[in-house]
Amino acid sequence: MVDPESGEVVLVDQNDKPVASPTEAIGVPKLDPLSEYVARVFELGALVSVDKLSRIPPLEAPVKPEWFGVDSFRQTGMVKAQTSIKVAPFDESTLKKIYRLRRVSGELLPRYSFALADGVRWMPMQAIPLFEAALTAANGWRRQHAQEGERYFRTRSRRPGREAERTSEARSVSGCDVARAR
Repeated sequence: MVDPESGEVVLVDQNDKPVASPTEAIGVPKLDPLSEYVARVFELGALVSVDKLSRIPPLEAPVKPEWFGVDSFRQTGMVKAQTSIKVAPFDESTLKKIYRLRRVSGELLPRYSFALADGVRWMPMQAIPLFEAALTAANGWRRQHAQEGERYFRTRSRRPGREAERTSEARSVSGCDVARAR
């Protein structure tokens, strides 16, 4: 039975006498009017959570400087110097394009949803098809560039090795070994 004044559903037994609801029996409080209104607004959309732990790792790999004949750590008195070397399968401009493509969904989501908390957003039902269309378009663009990247990588697969050899050779400057010229 629905209370005509409040619109609240009231449970009744076969004799039309009010009966405590199962939630009242276990002590769950009733929603206040504001909470009920907010719940009705939330029904008009979907909650979206962003999983920050499933992030794709960087496309660069650290390499030990010792492999190139360079000390990774040096200290002279109070001065410390640390050397790190990273190898990437692509040049800097291509890496920037790839990283920009990887961020597309994260950049699109705020345009179609509202932030509720860190990593939690609310998207209206009307915005979901628009978001999916934008994401599909971005993924098509990303797929096209991924194929270009694959072709790029195939044609330059030996390039990191050659550049590593040049880096190793470059430590010898005009006949003077850099490692010894500390």
